[in-house]
Amino acid sequence: MTRLRPRRRGIALILVLGLLAVLLVTGIALAVLASLDRDMARLHRGRAAASELTHSALARFLADLNTYYDEAGAGDADGALLYPEWNAWAGFGDGSPDRMEFARARLLTDAARTYIPGALLDAAHDVDEEMTWMLAGIDALPDGGVLRGTALGRYAYLAVNVGGLLDANRAGGLERGAGDLPEELVLRHLAELADVEAFLAARAEQLPYEDVPDLHAAQRDALATAPQVLFPYSHARPGVWDPEAGAAVAPEDRIRLDADLADWETPERETAFKAALTDLGATPEEADRAYLALLDFIDDDVVPRDPVHFGSEAVPRFNEVVATLRHEVTPAAEPGEPDEHRLTARIDVEWAFLHLPASTHRFVVRFAGTAFADPAPDGAEPQAFEVEVAGPAEPGYAVGAAEVETSWTSHEPPGEVAVGVRITEAEIRLEASDDLVDGVDGPFGFSLVVPAEGEVVAGYEAVDPRFNGSPSDPEQWVYAAADYAPSLGEANAAALARQAEPDADGDSDMHVGNRPFRAVADLGYLPFGPWRTIPVTGPEAWPVYRRFVARDPDLAPRRGLVNPNTDRPEVLQAAFLDLPLERYAEDPDAPAIDEAQSLALADAVIGAGLYRNLSELARVPDLTDGTHVPLTSSLQRHALMRHAEHLLTLRSNLFLVFLGGEVYDTPTPPPGEPARPVSLEAYGTRVATRRALALVWVDPFPRADDGGRDAFVRWFRWLDE
Repeated sequence: MTRLRPRRRGIALILVLGLLAVLLVTGIALAVLASLDRDMARLHRGRAAASELTHSALARFLADLNTYYDEAGAGDADGALLYPEWNAWAGFGDGSPDRMEFARARLLTDAARTYIPGALLDAAHDVDEEMTWMLAGIDALPDGGVLRGTALGRYAYLAVNVGGLLDANRAGGLERGAGDLPEELVLRHLAELADVEAFLAARAEQLPYEDVPDLHAAQRDALATAPQVLFPYSHARPGVWDPEAGAAVAPEDRIRLDADLADWETPERETAFKAALTDLGATPEEADRAYLALLDFIDDDVVPRDPVHFGSEAVPRFNEVVATLRHEVTPAAEPGEPDEHRLTARIDVEWAFLHLPASTHRFVVRFAGTAFADPAPDGAEPQAFEVEVAGPAEPGYAVGAAEVETSWTSHEPPGEVAVGVRITEAEIRLEASDDLVDGVDGPFGFSLVVPAEGEVVAGYEAVDPRFNGSPSDPEQWVYAAADYAPSLGEANAAALARQAEPDADGDSDMHVGNRPFRAVADLGYLPFGPWRTIPVTGPEAWPVYRRFVARDPDLAPRRGLVNPNTDRPEVLQAAFLDLPLERYAEDPDAPAIDEAQSLALADAVIGAGLYRNLSELARVPDLTDGTHVPLTSSLQRHALMRHAEHLLTLRSNLFLVFLGGEVYDTPTPPPGEPARPVSLEAYGTRVATRRALALVWVDPFPRADDGGRDAFVRWFRWLDE
């Protein structure tokens, strides 16, 4: 009989050993999986921590930025510097010997550089070469600098100031006009654009661009180089900064100028307008005149609100009155008979229609009066004169003349004769309606002594034809008799002398818009005294932008505007190029600023300093003294601001911020390590690294309640996905 038991026992052993092997492999696999899970969890935890550190870098940037503003502006009148004076900036770790020896933190990889416009690449590169990491999570650094606590990791940021560039999504595309829209910014001077028309045509199909790589890829055919000063975003809140108050002034807190005539004629708006002007430096009388001039500017007629004492409509205005008196004596033909005396009086009255296109209206000019000898010799009767001239108003000067004479006989030897000329009426009326458009208070005239066989000339010269109602007022008319030389047909001596005075605007033009206001600088059209209009440009400019706003107060932010605080001349040049230098509203023959002039203006504005309010910009001497642009009148100086103000913003702070975060194991220095500065890498192992990029807008105006500044992140994206 065969025995099988031992074989069965061997098989069982093999089965047991196999099972143990399977269990061993399973255990090892489970251990490996557990280790992998632990590593994955560690990696996930580290990556999450690195992400938090990257966000901490963004928070540190915002905190540092606010600190920079406050500390740098501590000496300012308003207590804060509102605009950074740099193109790139980074946070730096503390590298002193008793602290950590911080490693360089270079965030600008080749891929990261593609997000930076070319004009800022060098500045960003220079900062990137010097910036260092900042540590996070340090528990203790004992004396000697040996690291003996825990370190979570480190973070860094590098910010590039892109608030002074041109918005590629908005700038250009429309012909330059009044400068109401950012689409009127001119781009043809930009070296990066090989074909402006191709750029605009492609943009019309491609909008919007989100970042510089997107812009570069989409517009490669129209670009001569990678984008230099073109950037795909901009942001500007409405509102202005008032340096005197040290606070922002919202649009709704300023007087809106684009209201219609009916609104302006309400008592509330009249009171507010006059109060604002007196706050800016006008006298109550000047504020009254400026308000009437504003109504004349807006309404569509040609009848001044105060035609006798003041007027700013486009109508003929009395400018000069000349009396020429001659005494002639014819000796008697026979002894004992009386001599023949003849007294001739010629009165020339000049009116001006200065530097405007011919008017389509017809006007009637009328003046009347008397000439007489006083005391009147026997037979010398007072002579009345009256002149009426009708016709359209042509640019320049026109003269009407009256000539009268009287005669008498006398046995007395020829001698001086006292003569008076009295103007009893002087007025100009609109022919169609008989409305008075200019008048002079009467009567007024001359009292002269005419020598025997001689001539005397005397005259009244209007200092400013817009202010000619009162001949007795030396601020309005200048009377001259001795050595008087008439200036009929040209600017008179009194006007020229007044225009040359420092507080005069020097502009002989008379202007009216017959339209609502379009810009704050339209205030420069409003006269309030002889040869004085509201000064909106030049060293003595009133800060009108603090008190007035041209548009309906819209709180929505605007895109595409230019920041005058840019350090890129080609950016600011876009706001001045092709700007029309008008001498009156809608001047069709106004010369335009060319490329050389606009670049010179941009350089001058940038070199003059920092601006917090457009009124400060309007005071830049180079902008208004004709150094770079041929200016023939104050109104042309005003045109620089009038056609640029809607293209400019002082509330644009935009930053492209490169961010990095790295997480390390807890570093443990070996025992006996000598006291010396150490680096994080020396005793720790890097677990995770994150890189990100954010586009951040920061308000340059601090909040009134706590002094902080509002900010928002336009977009945030990871660069290491």
